[in-house]
Amino acid sequence: MSIKDNIIPHIGDCKTSKETWDVLKSLYETSNTSLILFLKTKILLIKMEANESIRNFISHVKELSNNL
Repeated sequence: MSIKDNIIPHIGDCKTSKETWDVLKSLYETSNTSLILFLKTKILLIKMEANESIRNFISHVKELSNNL
């Protein structure tokens, strides 16, 4: 695994892998309130299609839940 040169200034002072992970997480993780509301709404309004299998429906619900 490699790190791009423009990221090094952000993690250069990190002493542990946990510190590095936390910095990278804060740089790239989205904690957008509108995205959270959108995903909650999708979960609340989700309906199984007539030709959809239970397996696909549950998989879709789990995917939304994981994204949330």
